[in-house]
Amino acid sequence: MDIADNIIRNKLKNVYFIWGRGKTTVADILRNKYGCFVFSTDEARDRNMAYACPENQPCMCRDFVKEYGVKSFWELPREVIKYREEHFLREVTPMIVADLIAVSAQYDTVICEGDIDYEGIISAAEHFVWLNNCGTKFDWFDRPDHENIVEITSKRTDLTDEEKAAVIQNAYNSVSGNEGVVPRWVTENGVKVIPWDDSATAEETAAKVAEYFGFDHKEEAYKMKKIERYDINENWAHSGIVRAGDFYFLNYCVRDLNGTIEQQVNGAFDVMEERLALVGLTLENVVQMNCLFKNIWDIPVMEKVVQERFNGKYPARKSIQTEFADPNNLLFQVDAVAYSASGE
Repeated sequence: MDIADNIIRNKLKNVYFIWGRGKTTVADILRNKYGCFVFSTDEARDRNMAYACPENQPCMCRDFVKEYGVKSFWELPREVIKYREEHFLREVTPMIVADLIAVSAQYDTVICEGDIDYEGIISAAEHFVWLNNCGTKFDWFDRPDHENIVEITSKRTDLTDEEKAAVIQNAYNSVSGNEGVVPRWVTENGVKVIPWDDSATAEETAAKVAEYFGFDHKEEAYKMKKIERYDINENWAHSGIVRAGDFYFLNYCVRDLNGTIEQQVNGAFDVMEERLALVGLTLENVVQMNCLFKNIWDIPVMEKVVQERFNGKYPARKSIQTEFADPNNLLFQVDAVAYSASGE
């Protein structure tokens, strides 16, 4: 069954493809800054091996190491590694597309990074860049998520030092290409090329990718989705103020326990004011309060203080009489909800 490119493109309209060298590094930076979901084709390859069958995915099902009588993948002849990679990608890409359609329905923004059948997917993709990494510091194997061929091979006891060096060199030759040379298909298909050399940091390169993809507006949206906690008290296991979107939640505002009811009410609002100041807000941002009293008939005292301190911007309010854990001294406590549009 063939599915038209325009149908797939519509399903992948919120998927942003990063190709070239250094794509994983850039994708991780964008995830941390903008909250994007990152889909790794390397991880998808391993998962989809379980669904491969010899009839439809013959290359994925072949054991090249066994066929060629070697003990590791990187001991295969370079031309065999190249053949296997090209055909493997061609067979696994439809599976990856199916995965991407599924995750694109779950997340607002998906970044797809990793090797794929580029020429096979380009007609169905809408957003893509090519990282033209010609930096001298780039090492494909020197990454936590990649096999460290040098370390693994160096520990092998079945190889001589000369054989170990040959395996390592063969591995690097197999993953190295024409660094700095933009592939023909990139130019022909109008893929945006982002240059990256030793003069640019990963963060600077990621910023260029974000600008091209139009991610700038996503940063504030991502911040709005995060929950941020301030004035954390580990002993009491609570936060003095918690931000969730445009709303700020304050609890246990108490002070001057040995004072009069008026002193305790003012002290509680002092605490509230201090916590609001941590996030750049004032009492005028408070939209709702729960006021707890030992004696509910002290409400007029609280109302007088509110009139003095809230400049006419009165919040919605509930007053409750309760038995405090400290029945002798605690007369008043207040919790509150504050609001600030777009966190301003």
